[in-house]
Amino acid sequence: MNLEIIQIAFAAAVGLVAAAAAVTDFRGRRIPNAITVPAAVAGILFHTLLPGGWGFTVAASGCAVGFVLLLVPHFVGGGGMGDVKLLAAIGEWLGPALALVTFVTAIFAAAAMIV
Repeated sequence: MNLEIIQIAFAAAVGLVAAAAAVTDFRGRRIPNAITVPAAVAGILFHTLLPGGWGFTVAASGCAVGFVLLLVPHFVGGGGMGDVKLLAAIGEWLGPALALVTFVTAIFAAAAMIV
């Protein structure tokens, strides 16, 4: 399989998940499991089975980092579990370092929307 096609599929998958979550969150103030669970499963499968994937360990650690980063804010009223599961799923796709970057970027985006 052509590596360029895999990279395009990777970017498209992450973008579609983020866009779908943004639309449903904006409209109904929730991110359903119908978006987060398939995204998480697809992220693990992508990195485990396809050439060019980073492997199960990187995907799982990205999931863990994404989950933990939003779990504490969730418990103090800073978001719902859909947000937590979404960052965990995106962390599976992007890995632990980019899950952290995504978290920080989301904080700045949320702060900009408040102002």
